[in-house]
Order: sequence, then structure tokens, then C-alpha cells
Amino acid sequence: MIDLHIHTKLSDGTDSVEELLEKIKEKNIKIFSFTDHDNIEACKIIQSKYKNFLIDNNIKFINGIEFSTDFKGKSRHILAYNFDIKNEIINKLIKEGKERRNSRTNKRLELLKKDFNINFSKEELDNLKSYNNLGKPQIANILIQKGYASSIEEAISKYLYHKFPADKLSAEYVIKNIKLAGGISVLAHGLGGEGEKNINPQEFAEDVKTLKSFGLKGLECYYSKYSYNEREIIKAEAIKYNLLLSGGSDYHGKNKTILLGNVGKDYTAKLEDFTILNDIG
Repeated sequence: MIDLHIHTKLSDGTDSVEELLEKIKEKNIKIFSFTDHDNIEACKIIQSKYKNFLIDNNIKFINGIEFSTDFKGKSRHILAYNFDIKNEIINKLIKEGKERRNSRTNKRLELLKKDFNINFSKEELDNLKSYNNLGKPQIANILIQKGYASSIEEAISKYLYHKFPADKLSAEYVIKNIKLAGGISVLAHGLGGEGEKNINPQEFAEDVKTLKSFGLKGLECYYSKYSYNEREIIKAEAIKYNLLLSGGSDYHGKNKTILLGNVGKDYTAKLEDFTILNDIG
């Protein structure tokens, strides 16, 4: 099995690196990547503590990260793979992305107070600040605790729906810098991610054409919510622009209902389908 899109509790997942490694072993996933939002702390933990675990269990790990970007005034996520965690360009992108993420969080908290008269206590704010990389799910969990919603999905749709594209790095800037860093850039869930609005094939095709001109290297084709027809749409664009194919579940632990290792409806991951691995080796 292969899963190149996994989130740990170091961004907006709920499982620790250690917990995920045990689950990866149990599910017989042999190639995987941690792709936390705007940070590579999980990758650092793997490199420093778990090299022997990977060797002993014949598991391959690929450094990964997911950047939140602005593209034509809308949110697009760009995955980066196979970079050096010490690379200065990657670490500069992470720093800049985290600054933008913090800005979005502050605006969300201000709007909760302004639009809904929802105030967080000092203890709740301190709890939010304790996260390495704060996202909507952590804010949503506090809203649930305060009784404003019964699920993360409800909290986000009712209270955290505001979009702040101007507070994200541009897709062009991110893709070009991933290339300079020696990494591989991949458009994540190009037809819409879990819990997101579906993107029509024409819009997707137009986006791919422009992103390719920036230096995009691949498309996430094998994805937990995608059907056969959606995979075929993505494959067609990959063939048209000679792009690599990648895939992953987008697992977030308890923060989403996605299962680890699920890379598509009625689909079992095949090594030969993941052409990104040809460039990684």
C-alpha cells in the first residue's frame, strides 16, 4: 500500500508520529509521506528517531509538506515532496507560510467576536497558541467544547467559513521555490478535497495549464474521495502536460472520517500508477 498524504497532530491531525507509524505498519503501508500544513516537524522526527524502524519493517518514507496557497483569488493546496529538510529555501517558505497562517487565525478570532459575540478565555487562547501549526480544526474543537457546534464540520461551516486568500503565499511563488529547493511540486486534490466544494473539470483543466507554466510537476490523482471517472479526468490532464501522478488519503485522524491508506473509491494502490516514485527513486 502507498499513502503520500497524511497529517499528524503537529498540524491539524490527531495522531502522533509514533501512533501513525504503528498504524502504517499494521496496514502494511510500504511507502508513505507526512504532509503536514506549512511544517516539517514530523519529517524531522522520522529522520532523527525512526530510521531503524523503517529499515526493520521495509518501509520507505518520503519527506513531504502541504502549502496553503492563493491562486486566482481562491485557495489551492500545493504538496512538496523529496526535499532536504535542512534546505534554506524550504524553511523560508515554511516560515512565511506560518506567518500567513497566524494572520488568518487572528482574523478568524476577531470575526468570531465581531459577528457571533464568541469570546475565548485566556486559557483557551493559550491552548491554541500551544499548537505547532494552528488550523481551523483546533479552533473548531474549542467551539464544540463551548457548545456552539456538535462536530468540526458544523463548526467550520457555521463559524469558520471566511476565506482569506490574500493571507496566503501565491501558488506561483511556492511552486517556483519548491523547484529551486530540488523538490517535486504536486497539486493536491485538484477536483476538490474532502469537505470542500467540487471543482468542475473545465476549471481544473484551466488551473493545471497555468500551474504547469509555473513549474508544477505533478497531480494528486489517487485520492480518498475520488471515483474512477474523477481519476480519469486527472490522468488526462497529466498526460496532456507530462505531469507525474501521485496520491494519498489526506488522513487527519479523528478530525476527518477518512481512513488511512484509502487512496480512492474502488481502487487499491498500484506501484506503477504512482509515477511520482520514478522521480524519487
